[in-house]
Amino acid sequence: MKWLFVCGIIFSSTYALSQTQEQRDQLTSSERLPEIATPLRLDPNDFGSTRVIEINKQACDQASALRRQIGFPMPEEALQRVRALDAACGVMTTIDGEGDVIGFEFTNRSKNAINPRTAPNGSQRVFQFNFEERSKQDINLEVTDNSGLSGRLSHDLLETQIMFIPRDVLPSVRSVMTGKNCDTAAHLVTLPNEEILLFDALTSAIIGGVLEESPMDMEQSRHKRNFAGLEYQGAGIMIRADRRAGTPEHTYSVAFNQNERINEATLTYQGRTCHVPKSMIWENTNNPDTTAYFKYATDQEFLDQVVNPRCGWGNLTVEDLR
Repeated sequence: MKWLFVCGIIFSSTYALSQTQEQRDQLTSSERLPEIATPLRLDPNDFGSTRVIEINKQACDQASALRRQIGFPMPEEALQRVRALDAACGVMTTIDGEGDVIGFEFTNRSKNAINPRTAPNGSQRVFQFNFEERSKQDINLEVTDNSGLSGRLSHDLLETQIMFIPRDVLPSVRSVMTGKNCDTAAHLVTLPNEEILLFDALTSAIIGGVLEESPMDMEQSRHKRNFAGLEYQGAGIMIRADRRAGTPEHTYSVAFNQNERINEATLTYQGRTCHVPKSMIWENTNNPDTTAYFKYATDQEFLDQVVNPRCGWGNLTVEDLR
């Protein structure tokens, strides 16, 4: 696990914006969840909308002031400073039809240690945290690598679905400063199991926490290209499934990439792995036209019915994962 050095959390005060204070609170506060999940309604007509919610007023104000002060064209050093402040200012957020925050995302689209940006069509890695209906039932992290090598999404997209067990809180994100000189803006994400991820606000690369991130694979062959390299180093269980240009939770008859398990998910716990049929983890796995969602309303039920009988890690309880 990368050591986290956070200089301080930046709290945003109330100010006039398009989002409500309630939405900002939902995004930045880890709401504790009940032991038993609320059943999902799975409304097919509620697709949600996206907007940037500002969580760091100081960064927002400084970016605006620099633009006014320097004007255009802007010198490169000032331009980089404005970009960093804009990145720290807000987070792209998903809002449902009732106005509630049900997700947020970070996109690594610039050239950096994780994203080589060598493809003619560009490349990017997206981390999307989802918690439909603000329910415990199906909290997940979608990771999408788009190599941009061919310009065809069916060839370039590598999709990964991740869940963390236990599910104690809804994911949240706060603005912090980090680095040796406390000069690096970052987004501090609290995962469902209350472990932490730290994203560089400018690049959206992981710079701390329980996931170790590897650079995007730019292998020319879409059949051989590796999915996002994410090594889990936390205390809980990570569930992972992969699919090229498809929904990883579903089962398939044909693999489009040699690295995908079309009928199995991979569970990770304390450096050990276990492969389990997807149908034991998600509902609706055999029909890609339906929404697949996590089967279990409680974490102990998942341990008792899947992990303990299948993985040989002992008779685990939820407390063993904390």
